[in-house]
Amino acid sequence: MSDNQKRYKTEWSFSFDKLGDEIRDFFQDVGTNAEDEIKSAVFDADLAGAAAARVRLDLSVGEASIHALAESDKAIIADLVYVGDIRFSAETDPEGVRVINLSQSAGAKAWFRGAIGWFGSKRSLRWNIGLTRQVPMELDIRGGVGESTLDLRGLQLKNLHIAVGAGEMTVMLPAGTYEANIDGGVGEVEVHVETGAHVDLSVGGGVGELNLNVADGATVASKIRGGVGEVNVRLPETTPASLTVKAGLGGVSFTPRFVQVSGSNSGFDRSGTWQTPGFEGAVAETRPNIIHYDGGVGAFNVR
Repeated sequence: MSDNQKRYKTEWSFSFDKLGDEIRDFFQDVGTNAEDEIKSAVFDADLAGAAAARVRLDLSVGEASIHALAESDKAIIADLVYVGDIRFSAETDPEGVRVINLSQSAGAKAWFRGAIGWFGSKRSLRWNIGLTRQVPMELDIRGGVGESTLDLRGLQLKNLHIAVGAGEMTVMLPAGTYEANIDGGVGEVEVHVETGAHVDLSVGGGVGELNLNVADGATVASKIRGGVGEVNVRLPETTPASLTVKAGLGGVSFTPRFVQVSGSNSGFDRSGTWQTPGFEGAVAETRPNIIHYDGGVGAFNVR
């Protein structure tokens, strides 16, 4: 396990021993009128001449949308309707990197407060965040509770990490060559890979359906760890492709253009490698699509 993965696990852990006290204190503190807690504000920061950016966003409860800013000297513009307190910082490190952090105060009490505020406000809580397209960016997004649309097209990604929260999430990846890691949560996740993208993509299974759509003119080298739910992959027909599968509990289905070159093809164990015709000869000449799937509970379908 990498140092980053260890850090993610540490940051996301909390003590269940203290959860009961948090719940009791929360209800004593917030009462029944959660709508009084709803606030709105805009948080922004200039690019300030930085040559690159490193951004971490800890999303909260409600709808969230992230997009690339139009021509702007801003590194970030975040228009928020929220409950609780927001932590926001922007500074430039000695290497000329603009370091930005945006989050809501952590803790079980804040989450419960936000959830009640979300429903009490008829789901009006939202985070609308624009990010600079002017400089290369390392982007770390931690999902919240609710529906999220991460339209990252137009960003100059160097690398990307997403920890999915609870709810539906749509991710649109931009053109460019970079690494992306998506750790599954609870709910449906849909990932679209833009034309011109060449992504080293790792996806960790959560609970819910996963859909990966690779556009014509885009390629992925992807490791998918199945969770609980169906996994559907759509690849461009014009690009050579290879599938290496370790089947889990669920069916495996491919289009006829994939030919099995190794492994088992029994009804209970469809594990092995499938390739499109001419894949081996094409690898040295062009970028292929390469998928490694380690099965979980649910079907794995490739179209």
